Amino acid sequence: MITSVCLLFSSCADNKPQTTDTYTTTSVVTTVTVCETEKTTLAALASEDEKTPEKEKTPLVVAFSEYDNTCNPFYQNGEFDSFINEITGEKLLTRDRNGRIVYNGIDGERIMYNGTYYEYSGIADVAESYDEELDETSYVINLRRDVKFSDGETMDADDLIFTLYMLLDPSMSAVSDIQGMGIKGEVNYRLNSSIADTFTEEDISEALASDEVKEKIRNTIVVPVLKSEYEWVKSLYEDNSYAVYTESYPDPKDLMAFFYSVNSEYDSTAVPGEQKVLSDLADMYGGNYELLGSMAEGDAAFYRTDAVICAIEYLSGLNEESTPVNKVTGIEKTGKFGVKITVSGNNPSVIHELADITVAPLHYYGDANSFDVQSEKFGFEKGKALEIVSAKESAPLGAGPYYYERSESGVIFLAANSGYYKGAPITERIEVKQTPAETVVSAVSDGAADITYPDGSLRTSDEINSANEAMEKLYAATISKDGYGYIGINAANVNVGGVPDSEESIALRKAVATAVYLYRDLSVERYYGSVGIKTDYPAALSAWIGNEYTKPYSTDIDGNPIYMDGMRDQEKSAAAKRACLEYLEAAGYTVEEGKVVAAPEGGALSFDAVIAADGTGNHPCYYALEAASVLLADIGITLSITDTADASQMWTVLNSGSHQIWAAVWETGVQPRLGTMYSEGNLYGIKNEELEECIGISVTSKDNEELKETYIKCLNIIFGNAIEIPVYQRSDCVLFSTLRINSESLPGDMTGYYSWVDEAHMIEKK
Repeated sequence: MITSVCLLFSSCADNKPQTTDTYTTTSVVTTVTVCETEKTTLAALASEDEKTPEKEKTPLVVAFSEYDNTCNPFYQNGEFDSFINEITGEKLLTRDRNGRIVYNGIDGERIMYNGTYYEYSGIADVAESYDEELDETSYVINLRRDVKFSDGETMDADDLIFTLYMLLDPSMSAVSDIQGMGIKGEVNYRLNSSIADTFTEEDISEALASDEVKEKIRNTIVVPVLKSEYEWVKSLYEDNSYAVYTESYPDPKDLMAFFYSVNSEYDSTAVPGEQKVLSDLADMYGGNYELLGSMAEGDAAFYRTDAVICAIEYLSGLNEESTPVNKVTGIEKTGKFGVKITVSGNNPSVIHELADITVAPLHYYGDANSFDVQSEKFGFEKGKALEIVSAKESAPLGAGPYYYERSESGVIFLAANSGYYKGAPITERIEVKQTPAETVVSAVSDGAADITYPDGSLRTSDEINSANEAMEKLYAATISKDGYGYIGINAANVNVGGVPDSEESIALRKAVATAVYLYRDLSVERYYGSVGIKTDYPAALSAWIGNEYTKPYSTDIDGNPIYMDGMRDQEKSAAAKRACLEYLEAAGYTVEEGKVVAAPEGGALSFDAVIAADGTGNHPCYYALEAASVLLADIGITLSITDTADASQMWTVLNSGSHQIWAAVWETGVQPRLGTMYSEGNLYGIKNEELEECIGISVTSKDNEELKETYIKCLNIIFGNAIEIPVYQRSDCVLFSTLRINSESLPGDMTGYYSWVDEAHMIEKK
């Protein structure tokens, strides 16, 4: 029997539009006429005891200050790209909070951090073994069998092999981090030459000196770099902090020449057109990639790999024995879910490069029908990888907890991957919104966003503190990132009698370092506020050193503590002055009535420091130098500070070797590679056999206890010679709304290697 019931509500205003909704069940068809503003469902009418329908779940809103929506699992160009890549994809290997590899990702591992045990799991296990006779290391990787991409397809070895070949494709040389990692046969494959790996260093050096290779370097490296730098120069005219340069050089081509000309007599104002200026500059550098690296990146070796490739390509072309190469011998399929990767040598950083690979789906980015390992086909046409990535870079697909749904009106919509191998995410949707950098904190405070990544600055710190005055609305997690800020002292130019490692020279540098270090904490706080991280060594070393290292530059000439608990600022300043004078006396300086009155032979009373602080003191190290200069002036030593608006100007000074004191940052990596900083020919102007030995161990050792002893010894040598003052660790500030996010669902002890994104599927909104 079918019954019709018409329900009319007299409370509806006559002038309001009405709608008719029809609900159908197996036995009843009910027509309900309701007001548009007071629509009622049959379910609500059926029983007064029925619960009200569950309120629609609100999305988790993440605010970024800028992004270009070009995301893919093969490379990323910034913080936003990294976020989308991580939340929609899965890294090959898992790291713990210290940044160490979790070798047993399938069953998981329980590892202690900061006194608490945490569980870690991932999509793969890895077994690492070194063959000393062959001098090669193999990584046998076994993938989980239950990992599915967000479209339901299962991840297997073919997806990993496809990803590796995409990353090793010649077209990806400018963006892929694993090229040059040393995978066996990689160079031959990329350069399509069966003999590319047979050339010796001598062969390559001779080729680099040839006119043909120099011309190749000019055209393939120098010209593109200068064009890119010129675009940067033109952008400076919109930045008032560079007004001192842009006003002096109204035409960008002339400012470009000012920055990059290596010919002091070159007059760009007399040269018509920017293209001619760029061509002239390219001619100045020619094939000198080292000079280009020094000027553009502050690192003479920056373009070394690209230059070597030019040399190998040239040498391969001369040799008729060279044949085409269609596969990488160091990549082998061992089963449906197994892959073996073999690399030359025993470099501990390789496994960390592998860990960062996001496994991409062959069926989405490539062509599964053209994938056949035995036939040396890998799912795409060699040389076309970058084109493939570019075609789909705005719609990534992976095996992460969320999948990319769409982009609309500047908002990116992500939805939960119900097939996620760790379990379907609790929060069903995420929206990623672009928000001006100056308003990201207020966006979370006012409810427009739930999570954001503000700049680590004093302004950010003040905004957070202000928002939390009445009640705690914001939780700021300060997370250390790659980048260790320091103040260096060049022993070759700050010494007594021209002997960098004498007791007198070391005492002189300790006097300067003691004065600077006194103001280290305040300098970082003045720049970063409460979100700054003061440090006595790179954060990456904490995994090995822990709490077993004492503060440098805090003891006097006899090894006694300079400062006592409870000292006021004035007392600390007085104590530091006394310690500095003791060191200066030990260095041979004449001290009378608390002041230096004469320097020893070969000693100086004044020193220069250079820092790139925008010309305005805008740098975490600036105040430490400025305050130290006042303290040192009180005891008869002059410390002059040169603040450049452009970092390239500072690096020009450093590369000349004329510098005395400077402030900079070096990238530490998961396992710090100390060789680039402290080996012979470094900026510190010191040669130390013990330090060289430590560097050698740090590059090759995989034994944690040995590394711990090595790093501590290394720091003792560095600070014992007073060639570096540790200042700060670069940091990310991740801001959460405590009013809208269940704080208990956030991971404990977040670090630069393990953040909320690693447990995004567990995040719960209130």
